[in-house]
Amino acid sequence: MKKTILLAILVSALAVMMCTTGIHPASADISGTPSWIGQEHDEDPYNNYGSVTAFPENTEAILMVRVYNSLSPDLNVSAVKVNMDWTNENYSSPDCSKANPVVLSQYSYRTFTVNFTVPSTSVASNRFKHYYTVIVEEVDAAGKVSRDDTFLGYGFTVYSTVQKEAQLLYDEIKILNKTTTPTFTSVEAQTLWFSGTMYYEMGEDSHKSGNFDSAKTHYEDALDLLNQAIATEATYDQDWQDYSDNYTRQMMAAQLREQEANATYLEALGDAAMREADATFALAQASMTQAYAWIVFGIGFAIFGVAAVVWASKRPSPK
Repeated sequence: MKKTILLAILVSALAVMMCTTGIHPASADISGTPSWIGQEHDEDPYNNYGSVTAFPENTEAILMVRVYNSLSPDLNVSAVKVNMDWTNENYSSPDCSKANPVVLSQYSYRTFTVNFTVPSTSVASNRFKHYYTVIVEEVDAAGKVSRDDTFLGYGFTVYSTVQKEAQLLYDEIKILNKTTTPTFTSVEAQTLWFSGTMYYEMGEDSHKSGNFDSAKTHYEDALDLLNQAIATEATYDQDWQDYSDNYTRQMMAAQLREQEANATYLEALGDAAMREADATFALAQASMTQAYAWIVFGIGFAIFGVAAVVWASKRPSPK
């Protein structure tokens, strides 16, 4: 008998639960991980070189929360808020309220924005990462508010002003190191780059220990020296290129002058040879003329001799 009564009680309780579920079946679920919008850094030396999304003190923090209605009927989202571990108060989204809820139909999504001003590091410490809780509430037709879903998160990172500046300098130097190959020809550039690297390493040590003022100073010195090294090498390369170009031009000019001199020399040789040939020809002509003269003279002399003989033969003998 007692077992029968107990069974009846259990069945009744189950029926009540089923009826309650039927009356209020809606559920506001936080879909995925809420997203913080802030300064993203791939490497933070103070946080073990991990990737962080940081929020400098006294700046605006923005949280994006996606809410999903997994059941029916329509869901009236009355609040989306976040509670940070440094305060007992909640930061609420202006997108909805109890008086003006957002209606989500079955299987629909809506992204809500929560924004607030990050307090100074005296309130929200920059020495460790913070926990936070995201809360989604709904309101029924009777105006009763119920909490449908929560999300516990960790990793909210606050930067002091000088910490932010040191981190940005660190990021800039990292990019410079990745995009610059330190194969300098100039000895001065090599010295500057070496000095800059030393200051960078000192800054990194200070950064890891939380001495952000010292880190910032060392990073500034390092960045200045590294940029000087790059500029010095560029000037050296340009000077060398100018020298090389000038040397090339001078060599080409010298070669051209040599070619011109050779051509002039060959031309002069040709002219001399021509003049010598002309002189030889003239001398030959003179010899020929002289030879002709001797021949004419010889012929004349011969004719004269013959005439003398004839004259002598015809001359009367003396009595």
